[in-house]
Amino acid sequence: MSEKILDDQLVADEPIEIVEEPESTESVESEKTEPVDAETSKMSKHDLAVGKIEQAKYQSQNIQDMMAECMHNIDLDMEEFNLEKRKLYAEAIDPIETILDDLGVDHVVHGEVTDSSVELKDLDDAKVEISEISSGRVKGAFFAILSAIVLLVGWCYAATTSLGLSFVPQNGPDMEKLNKVLEWTSTQIGQGANANIGATLLIVTLLVLMFVVYSIVVHVRASNNLKIADSIESEVDTYCTNKEECKEKMAVVREHIQKSSTIINDYRVILEELYFGLKRAVHIEKHDSFGDLHAKTKAEILTIKELIGEIESLTDTPIAKYGVLTDDVIDRIVSAQEMISSYIKKIYS
Repeated sequence: MSEKILDDQLVADEPIEIVEEPESTESVESEKTEPVDAETSKMSKHDLAVGKIEQAKYQSQNIQDMMAECMHNIDLDMEEFNLEKRKLYAEAIDPIETILDDLGVDHVVHGEVTDSSVELKDLDDAKVEISEISSGRVKGAFFAILSAIVLLVGWCYAATTSLGLSFVPQNGPDMEKLNKVLEWTSTQIGQGANANIGATLLIVTLLVLMFVVYSIVVHVRASNNLKIADSIESEVDTYCTNKEECKEKMAVVREHIQKSSTIINDYRVILEELYFGLKRAVHIEKHDSFGDLHAKTKAEILTIKELIGEIESLTDTPIAKYGVLTDDVIDRIVSAQEMISSYIKKIYS
């Protein structure tokens, strides 16, 4: 007994190597596609149309939500941009220009600082109209009943005419006349004059006619629905593709807004430092005109004017029109970045 237990323990302690064979690509793909194809093949045309319509609604709403989020993010970026812009003027440019005015230095006088904005409205902002579709069952039932009534009236008219009876009832329902019509009906299939057979034949005929008419109307409606769904699907695909392109363009706009905010902040910090240096120089030199200032101070003022002119060119340039970045702002960003980078290099050289 102890030897058997020992043998079982040795077997249990032996490592078991499990080799997993990788599934072939074909088998994986078949697992993914076959159920979908099988399920799709069992769906009616109407169900397929409804599925496509629902998918189109989802795609359309999803891309609209994404666009709304992009526009909201751009609004937040513009708030940051305008905040940096106001700080630039309030903390750097306005104080510097006050000193320049006192010294009689010519400079560009800016008006009231206003918030910048971007035009985000697309040139083609029309949304896809996704219409609801009906199964056609109500319409089918209506036409089925109508066709049954027409057939019944025609049947009764043919029977009464053949029997030489009056088609229009004289004093309400006439059971004797009805029995004769049903008996005549049974004779049309080679049977004797039997009202029960006639009634059965008439009812079966009416039901078959109603079923056929109902089926045709529903089938035609389902086929039309599928065509409508295919058309909407195509329109939504085009719409989503266009919006994806707009989204990419708006992402570029966001990138440049953020870059502009960073550049404005850099200019503000540098100009603030230059302002205090200029204020110190004017205080020490005790001159009231530009011509009496020290040459180094004059050079600093010229540098300040160049920096202000460069950054104002950026802040005054429209960033985007119709959701697309303008060429001018790209040039202004590059130019402003080059100037501030050059100045910073001079500081540390």
